[in-house]
Amino acid sequence: GAPPPAPGATGDGMPREPKSIAVLLEGMRGEMLTVELKDDAEVSGVLEAVDAGMNMELGNARKVLASGEAVELEACFVPGTAVRYVHIPPGVDLLRRYSQHEANVQRLARAARPPRHLRPSAMPPPEERTPIYAGPAAPPPEGGG
Repeated sequence: GAPPPAPGATGDGMPREPKSIAVLLEGMRGEMLTVELKDDAEVSGVLEAVDAGMNMELGNARKVLASGEAVELEACFVPGTAVRYVHIPPGVDLLRRYSQHEANVQRLARAARPPRHLRPSAMPPPEERTPIYAGPAAPPPEGGG
């Protein structure tokens, strides 16, 4: 038989479910987070954007270097490869945030989908389409008409 779908795959051609903490962070946009970096620095700020690679943009940020020196920044880009830990504020319900984010993603996906009659699956494959005669007009049938 067919091999089993890859872990996380639906098996019906649909994309795999994301399995990264970045998906949880998507639901944290607008929240104040503290990100501990691999170089022992820390950045605190409002999460403005995050992608699948855990690259983050924090607004109204404060970066505290390993030396203890603090720098105030209007915006700070944090590469995902530099992240050691992400501290989630106490009292934040991650499950609720994730559920809200997923509902928004599904709503946007439905809104972006073309109407059913314009989707490629609505058209039969070429071999099943009725050919349209594009040559010269056929002569009238014999016997008048």
